[in-house]
Amino acid sequence: MEPRIIGGGSDEQIGDPFGTAELRRRVLDAWTASPARFREDANAEEELALGGYRDRLIIELAQNAADAAARAGRGPGRLRLALRDGVLAAANTGAPLDAAAVESLATLRASSKRSDATMTVGRFGVGFAAVVAVSDEPAIVGQAGGVRWSLAEARELIAGQAVQQSELAEELRRRDGHLPLLRLPFAASGEPPVGYDTVVLLPLRDGAAEDLARTLLDGIDDALLLTLPGLGEVVVETPDGTVRTLTRAAVERSESGLAEVVITDRTGEAGGIGEGARSPAGRPSPPPAPSTRSCWRTVRWRSGPGRTGRSPGPSRSPPTAPPSRSRSRRCCTRPPRARSRWASPRC
Repeated sequence: MEPRIIGGGSDEQIGDPFGTAELRRRVLDAWTASPARFREDANAEEELALGGYRDRLIIELAQNAADAAARAGRGPGRLRLALRDGVLAAANTGAPLDAAAVESLATLRASSKRSDATMTVGRFGVGFAAVVAVSDEPAIVGQAGGVRWSLAEARELIAGQAVQQSELAEELRRRDGHLPLLRLPFAASGEPPVGYDTVVLLPLRDGAAEDLARTLLDGIDDALLLTLPGLGEVVVETPDGTVRTLTRAAVERSESGLAEVVITDRTGEAGGIGEGARSPAGRPSPPPAPSTRSCWRTVRWRSGPGRTGRSPGPSRSPPTAPPSRSRSRRCCTRPPRARSRWASPRC
């Protein structure tokens, strides 16, 4: 999806349904009153983005998608990840962006998830800091509105406040460009792709950021869906037009407490994340081309209840040493006609 659809304009021009102007005002006032708070926020965001969360970007986006699906209560969600023209886009189904989520996104210490009755993983406010590792202008667009961040605009706002506060001006000089970007959100406009409720747009900072995004996308495997039962489908689109579709299915638990989870991994060619999305001119994107090559792999996992008699919940990270499993793989030169739940399709 072209990121320009979420660009610019003042809060008054495009509307501010999530109150980003008030969020910015409170943050800037707090920094002016206590420059030490600015330093703490800047250090915390930098540590999360460049340290603990840098290599977890895709995992965090997937966890947030699973949480949105859980809050919506409509069953497993769908996530589509696309890297195109220097922009990483992550579209998902589920509960749409709201004011509480925007406030938690702009706060490193809180999350709107904590009060939810549904079991979720991750903490939106903290995990979202991973986007700063690759983008200076991240944005989120949902059905009810959008929010964006801009390093250049944040620097301008902070410099304006620093005129009144010499200690803040000194802290700003010390940071050498490293600012707490996510603390200063702006309103954004745009629409998520048709069939999805929210899209995260990350214009990638440079070649190194794009290389990291490619590496993380290439590293996605069946463990992601096993760890996040709140997702039923993950689609990954790479710049060369290749599209991977991972789906998750499970059978009922047996009397012994064992269940079998089936992860199917299909690779082919198809349209991108912008299918059905509207450009600024309102013209729909062209339909996807038919698949010309498709590879299928089915993975079966057996899982059992934990010591409490219930299935263990998802962990913070996908497993690195999964339990024993069986695999089957078939590749064909034309689209598959059908597939069985337990085996690869015949070509």
